[in-house]
Amino acid sequence: VIKYFHCAFYRLCPMSSFSAKRFRALAVALLVFPGWAYSLETLTYRAELNSVLTLGAWATVGTVTVTSRDVGLCPGGGSCRLTEAWLTSEAAPALEALYPLRYLYRTAYRPVQGTTLAFEELRNRRNPDGSGEYGWRHRLLWLQGRRESAMRYDFEYEGDETPEDVALWIHSDKAGGQPLKVHNTREVPMGLPALDRLGGLDLLRRIELTPGVSLTSPGAGPKGPLTFIATVEQSVTLEIAPGHVRDAWRVRIEERRSGRDEPDPAPLYAWIADDAARTPVRFSMDHVIGRLRLTLEQAGPL
Repeated sequence: VIKYFHCAFYRLCPMSSFSAKRFRALAVALLVFPGWAYSLETLTYRAELNSVLTLGAWATVGTVTVTSRDVGLCPGGGSCRLTEAWLTSEAAPALEALYPLRYLYRTAYRPVQGTTLAFEELRNRRNPDGSGEYGWRHRLLWLQGRRESAMRYDFEYEGDETPEDVALWIHSDKAGGQPLKVHNTREVPMGLPALDRLGGLDLLRRIELTPGVSLTSPGAGPKGPLTFIATVEQSVTLEIAPGHVRDAWRVRIEERRSGRDEPDPAPLYAWIADDAARTPVRFSMDHVIGRLRLTLEQAGPL
């Protein structure tokens, strides 16, 4: 059903690919392996900042919505999992009035192989002038079918024609109906196959978590190769809302930027629920402007 919906409305797979055989296979997988259930979900998080700017208190700066689903046609062909994270500052009136934030991160990956096919970022420009220019910083890294480097594309309204397979897949809802062109392209050296950030998080939800378990995986970032190191620190009982507690695993996720003259970012901490769905219930990370925190507010089906 999910595949058929996305064929019809998002053109992510040919109609002929939806068959009774594939539907039965998906239904059996959902019954046999409950972990598949979280691939058809929507998670909504409250984004907060604690810094001198907020007088040392937690202040809401936005909302992050993460959706995951299986689709039938992905970069390079075949099926994969598509996950999108959408950040908006609409829930923070003061920030929205000063500088409205909009950010989309989208990734396509194959969980069984542990590899990302492509990932994409859109960020609204600080001062769109209303002159008809594309109001987003938009880039995509294409990993599928490549061996020693990813291909990075930057999009605008003017430039070279977008390769057909890329044009069929990129997120174009913000383009106002105009075709997107390749403004700039370059190869980004990295060891492939690799996982991007959201693909790596999905992998954590699939393995058995116990204190001391550590997972190292080759990673892919917009500027080059990464190494992800995830370590399960301890089991905790976490209060995510007044009177609402969850048992969770606290996981420290480190990101090493291989061979680049820039410091590694501060570790990201993820609290992953100790239940069948393995839902991430909180994230926390230190930043130059203060401490950032995401707390789960709502979880539901897609």
